[in-house]
Amino acid sequence: MHNYSITNTKIRITTVSILAIISAYFTFILNPAIALLPISLQPLSPFAAFGVIFFIFNNWIWKILPLSRLLSIPNFNGTWKGRCCTQYEGRNLTIPVTLKIKQSFTQLIVDAGFGASCSESLVANVDNINPFRAKLV
Repeated sequence: MHNYSITNTKIRITTVSILAIISAYFTFILNPAIALLPISLQPLSPFAAFGVIFFIFNNWIWKILPLSRLLSIPNFNGTWKGRCCTQYEGRNLTIPVTLKIKQSFTQLIVDAGFGASCSESLVANVDNINPFRAKLV
């Protein structure tokens, strides 16, 4: 998978900042409870908490429908079927297309199958200027 850009980058900056604040708050609440345990454990680092929280958010939580709409990042995961219309040597051709998209909050890959050939994405952009109709470009 590769990173993908979004037209409104402020969304990602704000989201990561909120996750960092949640991580700090989480360690502030959890570390006193860890100290009360009868075994000796090191306090939880805010950086470790951020890593775990970001991993969970990046792979699963962002896909939850109300949250993905709030973030204006559509979930393109899945297999999509369609047709590609083209011209070759003066003839109109319609070729069946299958797109397999795997996406996280920060990364995306598109595998495309066009009958006898296939292709893989190297770059991608989610154009989310229109909140009612985001596009994968």
